[in-house]
Amino acid sequence: MTETEYRDNVMDVGWFLFQYSKSAARGNDIWSVRMLTNVVHHLGRVLLYRYAPERAKLGLKTIEQSLPESVVVELTEILEFITPGEHEQAVGRIGRLLEREYDWIRLQWSEESEQMRFVRMMIDRYVGGNE
Repeated sequence: MTETEYRDNVMDVGWFLFQYSKSAARGNDIWSVRMLTNVVHHLGRVLLYRYAPERAKLGLKTIEQSLPESVVVELTEILEFITPGEHEQAVGRIGRLLEREYDWIRLQWSEESEQMRFVRMMIDRYVGGNE
């Protein structure tokens, strides 16, 4: 994956979290679930870019073979909660995962940008019980 593709995936994580926030606020549980599956799709590529960059383009199909076991367990738990009745738990877990990975994600950008401030704002929204 190129650096541009990596950055696009980071932005997509933020964008779909934003879309999730709007959908969840409307009480649209089914669309909220869809937005979180989009988040996980792009988050998987971001995590692969860190842990197995040569496999990052493969996305979710290589997660179990290419990421550290602890990250695979965490992503699996997140996916268990991406349901119409449990998506708020999923987004809280996504926020905590992104919080732990944020410093590395940020270091991949050569400068502070509006895009990274937006991503940070979306992470902050779901960290620490703010879901």
